Amino acid sequence: MAIGALRLCQLLPPGLALLGRLRFESPRLKQRLLGLSFPNPLGLAAGFDKNGEAIPALAALGFGFLEVGTVTPRAQPGNPRPRVFRYPETESLENALGFNNRGAESLARRLSRLRRGGVPLGVNLGKNRDTPLAAAEKDYELLVETLDGLCDYWVINVSSPNTPGLRDLQSGERLADLLRRIGARTDLPVLVKLSPDLEPGEAVGLGRAAVEAGAAGLVLTNTTIDYSLLPGAPGGGAERQGPAPAQLRSPQGGGVGAVRRLLADQRGRDRLGRRGLP
Repeated sequence: MAIGALRLCQLLPPGLALLGRLRFESPRLKQRLLGLSFPNPLGLAAGFDKNGEAIPALAALGFGFLEVGTVTPRAQPGNPRPRVFRYPETESLENALGFNNRGAESLARRLSRLRRGGVPLGVNLGKNRDTPLAAAEKDYELLVETLDGLCDYWVINVSSPNTPGLRDLQSGERLADLLRRIGARTDLPVLVKLSPDLEPGEAVGLGRAAVEAGAAGLVLTNTTIDYSLLPGAPGGGAERQGPAPAQLRSPQGGGVGAVRRLLADQRGRDRLGRRGLP
């Protein structure tokens, strides 16, 4: 519904102008990172505009950068519905979407017709659900080859809990090999999106391996499978620690919202910032 409303604003002549009235601009908010100029540090992460349908409208709203996707080489429907569950008491939700999107070719056609504005655009990349883990690297290579030149930076998604086996790519050597393969196919900055559920040593090791293999930075973080801070979820609450149990509404779901923000802040800063990783 939200995407549909934003698309409608793009079609009507005064639509983008009306959205632009909500935007706040200040030179104090501008930053230059990754060789790109960001009008402000507040961006829209992947997961909302999976197919790049509302980029002009979202840019008009005032976001400092936009990230579309997650996109996979081939279109796929994602996990069965229902696949989003809300927990209002903790300002969180459980996301089990499963990379539902129309595929790389569809996104490439849409982006090729786009009139680019002054907002950096990233594309979040993931493997198809039915691609064997042993062939996962080929999915990412195909994505970069299909979409190169149509965005400003890449985000390699190897940390979503909603695609079985995807997090196995978060091993140091395999991640480094994936980054080297992608780096050989593009000159754009490549970021790696990590899980908030990594142990301290794993997080530091992966971050260092990613940077040494050519990553321009890290995205912290994806959704969590630690429901210990989510009392409203079956099996959640202080009495249980660790991954979500099988009786959760969706065993493949990941928690986002206040719970994820708390984990990302605590674990990201403690595990990376204080352990010598730039």
